[in-house]
Amino acid sequence: MKAIGGIIIFIVLVGFASWVIELSSVPVMPSIAVMVGLLVFLRIYGRVPALLDAGANSLFRLFPLLFIPPVVMVVAVKDLLLTNMAALLFAVTASCLLGLATSAFIYRLFARRQKGKVVK
Repeated sequence: MKAIGGIIIFIVLVGFASWVIELSSVPVMPSIAVMVGLLVFLRIYGRVPALLDAGANSLFRLFPLLFIPPVVMVVAVKDLLLTNMAALLFAVTASCLLGLATSAFIYRLFARRQKGKVVK
């Protein structure tokens, strides 16, 4: 039951962010706004509330299913991708490096706060 409550919280947060972004005409995706908002909240709060943790754990088990639509699309447009292989490789490499750098930065922030000391 906690998992459903946590998932509902995530859905409400994304819905609220969509509404605020639509009213303010800010060119930001709601999911990105929610991630930043959660990062700020968790930094201030210092830990993950049990309800959010249960929801995140449930969603994390379903995470591999998110890769099915992109794989289907890659198969559908493989000829186009093969003609633009250099651009594709650059885009994938750049996005992976940015994602890894951001993940490492956030991990270091939380690890430092959790242990109470600087992580080198």
